[in-house]
Amino acid sequence: METTQSSKFAVSVDLASYLKEGILLCGEYDLERYDCMIELPCPKDTVYVACPPILQRFASSVTLAMIACDHGLDPESNQNILSQHECTITCEQKLSTFQRHQIHEKNNPHQEFPPSPLSPSLLKKIVHDFCSEFSVPNIEEAGCMVCGQLCLIKNMHPREQVHVDLSPLHSSFTKVKRTASNQPITSLSGPTLASGCSHICSECLSSLKVGNKPLKSLANGFWLGTVPDVLKKLMFAEKLLVSRIWHNHCLVKVSSGRAKMIANIVMYSNPMAIVYNVLPPPIKDLDDVLAFLFVGSAPSTMQDFSCTPMLVHRNIVKEALECLTLNHVDYYDLQISTDNLKDYPLSGIPVQVISKLVSEEEGNVLASELSIHDSEPEKGTNSGMCPFMVNGVTGEELNTMSVETIKAIALRHLEG
Repeated sequence: METTQSSKFAVSVDLASYLKEGILLCGEYDLERYDCMIELPCPKDTVYVACPPILQRFASSVTLAMIACDHGLDPESNQNILSQHECTITCEQKLSTFQRHQIHEKNNPHQEFPPSPLSPSLLKKIVHDFCSEFSVPNIEEAGCMVCGQLCLIKNMHPREQVHVDLSPLHSSFTKVKRTASNQPITSLSGPTLASGCSHICSECLSSLKVGNKPLKSLANGFWLGTVPDVLKKLMFAEKLLVSRIWHNHCLVKVSSGRAKMIANIVMYSNPMAIVYNVLPPPIKDLDDVLAFLFVGSAPSTMQDFSCTPMLVHRNIVKEALECLTLNHVDYYDLQISTDNLKDYPLSGIPVQVISKLVSEEEGNVLASELSIHDSEPEKGTNSGMCPFMVNGVTGEELNTMSVETIKAIALRHLEG
């Protein structure tokens, strides 16, 4: 490397060709300063550079503006033009200093590539650390009795070991469940806590220790009480019958193969939601919002229907509506129609079933829906309730389609 030192603005030979390819990009050198003098002899691990494109990768915006001025460029312009700039005799090629990382060499004095295989002791430590990280105490979760959120048990505190005042958790939001209309509406006595939980998370405990109500606590109006059993066992179609507002049209396809059954539901939004003051709705209204397609190698039977989400039990719907009118604030003025209830089956499908027979060899999944890794032509379960997937059909174009057109599109989607 030949350099001259005639003045403060010493001119240097372009040293880019002397550097190993990519050595600056790998982070082994840092830019220390611009507009410097060459020190002779050169300090160890120091590189002098007078190449604007290299400086552009490292320099600050202030330094890049100085470089632009020295090379006759507009400092307000895009400073990427340095990479296309070719220096002439009028350019002031001021030097910059790059200093090599000493820490890098100290930590890796004899770095080898490729690295040596792991030693047995290191392998044993890695396996041990992995097993410890995923042991039950490190991954087991439980609900917080104050906020109801799932947290790691190791970060929670058992209730019997915590002595704090729970009076901030008293709330008037949660009401005692009523079973008859002549029972008064009363608030839950005592603190509002999640039933079945016996731990408190650290965040809630910190608030309770200073006498504050935790922000995410159930007592802040986030707790409606335990869901009654009569609502837990509602099927998909039964939930539609107890809903005061209908937002969607639904097309249900149940595919039965040789041994397995699976359901697929396509839903698309109503142009205008339907609000009911009388429930259940008239059975004829279901034909406008619900359609049922059964595909199988044999005609559908009541046993098949009992495994689908479309089965409706009239008495269960009645019990659910009675529970809601007694305990849900949005159902206090609802009227339960016994006349409409009589039109529904004691146990059956409330809409017409469209059946489609297929050969037994086809299974219950289309070949186009199978991946290359699927070895079975059937999906679902061979006992109990069949699983079902819900798909949504959305888009601005649906606003201009008639209900019959949307039904046809959804049906074609299921068949295709």
